[in-house]
Amino acid sequence: MGAHWATWFALAYPDRVQQLILLGNPGRMLMTKTPTLLKMAMIPGLGKWFMKRQIPKSAKRAWGPLHRMGTDPAAVSALPQSFADCVYAFDHLPNYQLATLSLLRTMNQEKYHNALKESQLRELSVPMTLIWGTNDTFANPELGQEIAAVVQHGELLTVNGAGHEPWIDDPKKVGTIVRLRLKENHLRAAVSQTSANEW
Repeated sequence: MGAHWATWFALAYPDRVQQLILLGNPGRMLMTKTPTLLKMAMIPGLGKWFMKRQIPKSAKRAWGPLHRMGTDPAAVSALPQSFADCVYAFDHLPNYQLATLSLLRTMNQEKYHNALKESQLRELSVPMTLIWGTNDTFANPELGQEIAAVVQHGELLTVNGAGHEPWIDDPKKVGTIVRLRLKENHLRAAVSQTSANEW
């Protein structure tokens, strides 16, 4: 959901954002339907049960959420145990379940108008790069293509076989894309500054 909030921020404060590099399905952009997993979390009574099912009972079982988000099993098995320990500790923070459930409900209820619509995305003035796993369980890359087509300077790049967190599946590819985008942005800023100084 960080990508969703970052886009809201870029719309509100375009002078403070140079570009957006968004990893995974970026929340509620152009989404007309709530994904099934998130719908379950919004049903009264079922939400708490749903959250308990998502929380690993031990560090050894901390990989479950990654599998459910479409992460390649080979990539998961290559992760160090310390990563699983961190996931387990994070998921067992005080009020984690309550806060996550509240966020999901607020984000996905129509009455709060949190979805980013086409008209809003067309107003986005900064470049947006979407890095999307082809196995993302929340939304497929076709939605990413729609978003990229609507944004003035939008581009979709896919990571084959990756899930909702593509940097876990292919950290080298994702890291390379991010570095290139940051370098391009730095060059753009330098050219703009040079042009401004010449005037």
